Amino acid sequence: MALLIATPDRDAADLARHIRQRDPEIDLRLWPELGDPSEITFVLAWRPPDGLFRLLPNLAAVSSLGAGVDALIDDESIPAGVEIGRLAGPRLAADMAAYVVAVVVSHWKRLPGFIEDQKRQRWNPRAPGSPPTVGLLGTGQMGQRSAAAFAELGFPVHGHSRSGRGPEG
Repeated sequence: MALLIATPDRDAADLARHIRQRDPEIDLRLWPELGDPSEITFVLAWRPPDGLFRLLPNLAAVSSLGAGVDALIDDESIPAGVEIGRLAGPRLAADMAAYVVAVVVSHWKRLPGFIEDQKRQRWNPRAPGSPPTVGLLGTGQMGQRSAAAFAELGFPVHGHSRSGRGPEG
């Protein structure tokens, strides 16, 4: 049994170091060094190379190193029966909340216009208005963290839980 980290456009050295510190007995491989592909049963992936999963005859599970699994679900090279998941945790949830808040606040405050005006040395004041209502599709760990960040800033927040088991409120 071996674990492969497949992140062609990301440096995975720190992640590999942390895993090895946690358990030095893990047979850990970093893309593109596969060794014997039949020994790989688990892949941590971020934008894996096309067709990678077809090379792994004993693959049992793939986990996305990003927030979503859409690209993995749509990857036809992952054999039927292979479990697909994603990593989640407080750091990833906080990072996602910060990103989502930044994008919404940028749009609400019309920051691109201010940046353009600054480049042209123009003063063009804009009143921001009330914060928009934010809708979140998914109220799991990341959705809850994003909802809390928006609520702290005074945004009205609505969430949808596909399972119906979302948090109170």
